[in-house]
Amino acid sequence: MQDSGEKIKGKHIYMESNPTYIKQIFLQQLLIIGVEPNLISGLMKALAVLFYLNPNMSLSQVNERLHYLGWNDIELDYQTYQLAIECLN
Repeated sequence: MQDSGEKIKGKHIYMESNPTYIKQIFLQQLLIIGVEPNLISGLMKALAVLFYLNPNMSLSQVNERLHYLGWNDIELDYQTYQLAIECLN
């Protein structure tokens, strides 16, 4: 039997590589930064297009392009940006 440290570590590794888990965290993070639930789908589509056009876009570039597209009330922080990359890139 594994000790509890190995179980936690194994579970942690699984959770980090599980796309569904990462997407759930990303959605929660969008709510935390103030994105209205009914706007999340549209924001995710906009982010997906931005990453498709330029997969190496920096955080400041993403925020600038989002504002250009009319998402003026949205400002991604670094954590949300990293989650977006994992989910949408």
